[in-house]
Amino acid sequence: MGELNLNRRSPCEENRIKLNIQEKISLSDYTTFKIGGPADYFVKPGSLDEFVQSIEWALKKGLPFFILGKGSNILVSDEGYHGLVIYTERLNGIRAVNNGVEAECGALIDDVVDFSAERGLTGIEFLAGMPGTVGGAVYMNARAYGGEISGVFKRADVVALEDGKTTIKIFNKEDMNFSYKYSVLQKRRHYLLKALFELQISNPGDVKKRVEEIRRLRREKGEYIFPSAGCIFKNDYSLGVSAGKIIDSCGLKKTRIGEAEVYEKHANFIINRGGASSRDVYELIKLVEKKVKEKTGIKLEREIILLGFEN
Repeated sequence: MGELNLNRRSPCEENRIKLNIQEKISLSDYTTFKIGGPADYFVKPGSLDEFVQSIEWALKKGLPFFILGKGSNILVSDEGYHGLVIYTERLNGIRAVNNGVEAECGALIDDVVDFSAERGLTGIEFLAGMPGTVGGAVYMNARAYGGEISGVFKRADVVALEDGKTTIKIFNKEDMNFSYKYSVLQKRRHYLLKALFELQISNPGDVKKRVEEIRRLRREKGEYIFPSAGCIFKNDYSLGVSAGKIIDSCGLKKTRIGEAEVYEKHANFIINRGGASSRDVYELIKLVEKKVKEKTGIKLEREIILLGFEN
């Protein structure tokens, strides 16, 4: 682990920073569930420096803040979020670094996959078709089709919030404490700026073929038909069976509350059939947990992030 000096300005002062802070912006447009209330404050930083300044703005105002990428693993309450949402869409730079790829936190992981495939760089195809950003993928140690982000992660620049101040640090792989769907970013007030992935040289045609195969598998599973947030619960591999199969064994597929439904094609997905509220989804999550516990004794662990919920 090390620290970086980016020659940044000291914590922001409103009279010399022109962040475009918006108010009462609906978050339903920024999540894959397509539901959720407004953020009190909302900003789309246009540079990594503005990203840090946005955090400092929230600190100065005494506001909580939340970093939002593609919104693919999150449920926002109907009441919204009483703080600042920092939306990373514009922080989408991707570049080749030797045999690796460096990407900013807001870059779509699927774009990183295509960027790598075009250059004959292999190792990250397993994330093809995943509707999330680099920031979210590293935060969750995203995994799919036999791979996980920790297998290609080299290092990252992060914003560390300590004693109310921001510091830019370099985290190597060992600093991340990766494990199943976990990184140290989930426990510390540290926020990804950009990450470097270490890949291998291969034939571009072979890499593209593998990418398209994984996207085909996702389409066949019906992952893109209805708004959802992906898997709701983590798999406990000590049980020898996935969370989806456990839920299915309890006869919970197609269970509905309002317009929220346990997906018949993948029991670990809850889908929005077109008019679901966040409360519908939340109550269905709790119902699934309750029924699985009653029928199997298993306590499911949530993977989805809840924003703006008090209980």
